[in-house]
Amino acid sequence: MRWNHRAGLYWKICFNASRDLTELLMGLKPQTRVERRSNAALQAMRENPSLLLTAHFHNWEFLGSFLHRKRVPLLAAARTLRNPKAQKLLLQLRRRINVPTVSENVPRAALRHLQEEGCFALLWDQHSPDSEYQGRFFGLPVNMNPLPLFLLSHRPCPAYFGIILPNGRLRLVMLLKRFDGNWQQRLTQRYHRVLETLIRKHPGYWYGFLHARFKHSATYPGHRVRLSEKTTHETTFSYEMKS
Repeated sequence: MRWNHRAGLYWKICFNASRDLTELLMGLKPQTRVERRSNAALQAMRENPSLLLTAHFHNWEFLGSFLHRKRVPLLAAARTLRNPKAQKLLLQLRRRINVPTVSENVPRAALRHLQEEGCFALLWDQHSPDSEYQGRFFGLPVNMNPLPLFLLSHRPCPAYFGIILPNGRLRLVMLLKRFDGNWQQRLTQRYHRVLETLIRKHPGYWYGFLHARFKHSATYPGHRVRLSEKTTHETTFSYEMKS
């Protein structure tokens, strides 16, 4: 990706992220509708335990609010921000838009929620430096949060990918419903395949660049090499995002 293309993409991402943040701060809920092909998945999430894997895409905070209004018994995982004031503000905003979240003892709370026939949601494209489980995202190795694998091992249930598209439509995609063979790898590959397709179509709405998704991927364009990293080995990486 050329520098001018990358700079233009970052500008679009910052512009869209700022607009989405403004809507969140002002409590302006977007007009959201359910895609026709997602109605069956939405109904299943109302009636049965399920795992919802989403991403830092567009108004992801409003995704939980919309599902809550659609009577999905949702509980979402949320990392605690380092800044106490920012954390307090974020909690107030989530209460305002009715997004129930949990930040402490997450595995236990999530497992209990699934056992109570609820839907547990989390962002699976977050940077997870302490995790030993890896997947490949746009051809790059990325550390994955192992929580979904832990939950599905103890409480098997359908796993979905969910997102609000820029046109305001809710899209739900089945990721996994059978747990035979190497289901962990199938889930990871399917999640990244769906997310990559989405990013290629709407590159300016994925905010993972701002959330350090490729923080430790030396092959990513623009990565700043640390002193501890070997600089004698040169690796190249290129891909094209289609807008």
